[in-house]
Amino acid sequence: MYLSDINRLTNHVIQLCEGFGDAVTSNGDESPLVRTPHHIVSHEEDGLVIQVELPGVAEGALDIELEGDMLSVAGRAAHRELEYRREFRMAPELDLASIDATLTDGVLRLFIPKAEEAKPRKISIGIGPSKN
Repeated sequence: MYLSDINRLTNHVIQLCEGFGDAVTSNGDESPLVRTPHHIVSHEEDGLVIQVELPGVAEGALDIELEGDMLSVAGRAAHRELEYRREFRMAPELDLASIDATLTDGVLRLFIPKAEEAKPRKISIGIGPSKN
């Protein structure tokens, strides 16, 4: 009896954890479900890459906005009543005027380059007068 209770509890916890991190909300009326899409953020030498999975979202149903340091991504899947929304806070060393966005096979790729001032640079060393 004790082991079956543990197995039942384990299965319940597994069911609860499936989809953890994928926030889904609905207000109970006919409006679509809103889901936080899966995303990957990677730092590269010359900037930041954000990949956001938006299955079923066409380019025309995708909205990317920048307000201050907040980058918002929203899209609506055409084949089902589902919306995706996610916000990202941008670091001050990024060049927010030069964001590049591409949508390929349901994956949005955002490239945000580093500002020139934030990129590493080589500092030359001058030779001073010798002390004899």
